[in-house]
Amino acid sequence: MCKCLVRHVTSASCRIWVNSHLFCKNTQNSRHVTQTANAGVMVEYLMLKNDLRKLSVAFMSNSKWRKLFKVIDRESMELGFCEWKLVDETKPIYGKLPIFQNLGDDYVGDDGALNGPFEFKRIEWILIPSEHSYKPYKNAPKQYLRQNMDIVLKKLSSSGNFEFDVLDNGIKVYGYKP
Repeated sequence: MCKCLVRHVTSASCRIWVNSHLFCKNTQNSRHVTQTANAGVMVEYLMLKNDLRKLSVAFMSNSKWRKLFKVIDRESMELGFCEWKLVDETKPIYGKLPIFQNLGDDYVGDDGALNGPFEFKRIEWILIPSEHSYKPYKNAPKQYLRQNMDIVLKKLSSSGNFEFDVLDNGIKVYGYKP
């Protein structure tokens, strides 16, 4: 018998739940998990739609996000770190730029950018900082890594019509603005 516990269901976890329970022998439990996952996706969709209403201008489509991440690919440009502001989060989240090969048609894959895959339409903006601080081990003094903003700015300017601001601490690329 399948002993599944459904807690918090997101669109990404919905796919995992449904796929992992296709071979479940307990058909009723499998049906329950699928219905719960679908309900979770609907609730998440409605919440995202409500958050998007607060933002008046959209600058990016799925293909533009893919183009942006191809231009500023973390492997080819030796960039790595950025701040992500997602429309359904109140504060920016520190993470990594995605590797282009790990992008889906409409989402960032689970390659360490954040804690799991997420859709492009959730990105309000990303900030590529000119400097990143980190500790190589516990109790170590902070180390600083500089990212070359001149190359990023040149590539963004020549590659397409992206909405971005050059700030003192880096470059912010917008998906939406209020």
